[in-house]
Amino acid sequence: MNVYSRNNPAKQWVLEEIERISGGREIRICDLACGAGSMWPEFLRDHPTITYVGLDTDRTAIEKAKTAFAQIPNASVRVADGQTFRDGEGTFDVVTAFSALEHVVDVRKFIATAMSLLVPGGRALLNHDAGHFRSHDVKERIMVPVSQLLAKFGFEGPYMRAVSDEELRAHVAACGGKLLQLRKHNLHCFKKSVKGDASTEDVARTLLAFENRMNELLPTDVMDKMFWATILVIEKPRA
Repeated sequence: MNVYSRNNPAKQWVLEEIERISGGREIRICDLACGAGSMWPEFLRDHPTITYVGLDTDRTAIEKAKTAFAQIPNASVRVADGQTFRDGEGTFDVVTAFSALEHVVDVRKFIATAMSLLVPGGRALLNHDAGHFRSHDVKERIMVPVSQLLAKFGFEGPYMRAVSDEELRAHVAACGGKLLQLRKHNLHCFKKSVKGDASTEDVARTLLAFENRMNELLPTDVMDKMFWATILVIEKPRA
């Protein structure tokens, strides 16, 4: 498979998993909190059997996404809230969300949306990052409580709150999902140092292979100390 995200192994793993799920057949993906969708165009051009629908509450980001996807007929985006969206229930094979769960005010509702959109046997691949909450940047540290206060007055855009593995497991169970994997990715010391062109495809492949192996060998609580991204792999049970 091509390398689509050279310095973010978590995103690359998700795209490789989507390719495995698809196997060349036609599938539909709903990407919750898609932002400007910057990581998708190359992947979708290479996988024309995949139909992509991106959703985000940020109208400016959606306009940028429309421009990015203008020449990609199998992609569309719209303004919608992943906490409440219900159009197309039971019609998507895969639901994704990148760096999103830490920015969602009601995580349970967000996961419930993912479950409602999936076909029976479909997979949700949901990612969140811990960087906002482990950073030594003063602005980041201040913005976390400020964003939570703003949300109480209806301003959810800048919202940030750390979510624990235990909380996520409970939400998945409450929404009727089956948690297949809880993975840890993005070795912090490496990702911080190697950015942009400094990370070649060979480096990206080697790092992902290393992280995949560590997920096989170590428990998640140990992995969490070194790897700052989490991926939930959730299946919607068949009737």
